[in-house]
Amino acid sequence: MSHAQREGSRARQQRKEGRQEVRGEEWWLADKYGLSWQVTPAKFFSEWVKDPAGLQRVTHEVWQMRKLDLAKLQKAFAGR
Repeated sequence: MSHAQREGSRARQQRKEGRQEVRGEEWWLADKYGLSWQVTPAKFFSEWVKDPAGLQRVTHEVWQMRKLDLAKLQKAFAGR
């Protein structure tokens, strides 16, 4: 299981434990205290922020998604 898959599984488990989606988007979660948390792919901080053009393409794709598709985001970053 990849790191991204583990992150997604962890986020889904948190939702099952009473944390809810915020704004209907799977990458935003609210805890039992009402605080919102954003689920962000690890690649965002390790790779994508280093290339402004690639990050812009990723950002455009993210806003089109309800559920994060890391394969599509990676393709967008690469310019494909």
